[in-house]
Amino acid sequence: MTDTSSSPIVYGSNAIPSSTLKDSLPSASCCLAKPHHELPPFPAHDRGRVDIPIAVHQGLYYAKVLLGSPPKEFLVQIDTGSDGLWNYYDESVSSTSYLISCSDKLCSRAANTCTSDRQALCSYTLHHSSGTKVEGYYVSDVLHLNITGTSEAPPSILFGCSTSVAQPHGGLDADGVFGFGRHGFSVITQLDSLGVAAHVFSHCLDSVTGGGVLTIGYPQEPEIVYTPLVRDVIKYEIKLESVSVNGQTLPINQSLLRQGRTRVDLGIAQAYLARGAFLHLLDAITKLAPDYAQPTVRSGVRCYLSNYSIHGRFPGVNLNFADNASMHLRQQDYLVQQPSECDTEVWCIGFIESTNQDTVLGDLFLRDKVIVYDLEGQRIGWTDKSDCPSYINATASAPSGVSSEPEILLTVIALLLLASFSLAIM
Repeated sequence: MTDTSSSPIVYGSNAIPSSTLKDSLPSASCCLAKPHHELPPFPAHDRGRVDIPIAVHQGLYYAKVLLGSPPKEFLVQIDTGSDGLWNYYDESVSSTSYLISCSDKLCSRAANTCTSDRQALCSYTLHHSSGTKVEGYYVSDVLHLNITGTSEAPPSILFGCSTSVAQPHGGLDADGVFGFGRHGFSVITQLDSLGVAAHVFSHCLDSVTGGGVLTIGYPQEPEIVYTPLVRDVIKYEIKLESVSVNGQTLPINQSLLRQGRTRVDLGIAQAYLARGAFLHLLDAITKLAPDYAQPTVRSGVRCYLSNYSIHGRFPGVNLNFADNASMHLRQQDYLVQQPSECDTEVWCIGFIESTNQDTVLGDLFLRDKVIVYDLEGQRIGWTDKSDCPSYINATASAPSGVSSEPEILLTVIALLLLASFSLAIM
């Protein structure tokens, strides 16, 4: 999660205008007033698949969730860079809420700050990369996602009720955060543990209309390219091996790429490129830009000025990851159009040089693609999508011929045992 209010370049070109904000929810003991954005109605779902409409505001993405009994609606920021669900929740108005104590086994699954089992509530203090500090306690209550599409009772999940939120750059423009991280107490992992949803989700972000959809289930989209997730980390980290422009691999020191980390993070509006790769890429793009596009610098960002259309005239960029997985970036994927000056178009580089060797694929690089987070297969995939549908084609069970890692491991063990048995009787 990050804040973009101080950015000199307007990255949220599809932002919802402030005129669409609604009145806040009623204030309660653990419910602070926050504005709402316009979103489609919360839909019914097919069995085993969940489709959540998401909207964009200032380059960040939001969705509605329904919690408690009777159901209450909350607007939360979707963030793959953080874990768990927290919001400004008042558990006293729900007949199905359950406060979590430090001695409760559920507390051990969460990122808690309990100092002893005698402490009354399972509390937490969360720190985000944006500088936001969140404090509160955990509660268990019903999440109304209509996951199975039947009359069965919706599942109860563990989530945070925040009592204090301190932010360095103003207030969070939502009721809370919906983290889809890899940790054991993230909602996607809880739903998998309860046996009510797949441990796989995808999203599609539309660069034209703004917003998009997030779907829980096994994607059936064709031509998905996958790369492995880095082991034993809680972020969605993958291995960046090289960068190419118009098919030519840039002379980036491979040791620099290996030193840094590359992660996918929907909670960040911009994209950051490793210091060892940034200047090489910037130089290659400028050399291959059309002659009439004049390079300039605006607020420390490389931009290009042109009195003619530059649509389709800039080179294509490929980010190449482990297992020969390549992500193609079009001109509109790495250039952000700024307000024109008279008849002059202004286009600025949309990625920022990282302060270290890390690369972060934020919103800019994730648009117009189906991005797949396969936690069962421990991999991330993507495929281009010119226009995002209202739902991503997905099923409740794994596609034929695809096995999760535990299934593969059991198969290998069985084969080894069979081989050992065969040798013993020879």
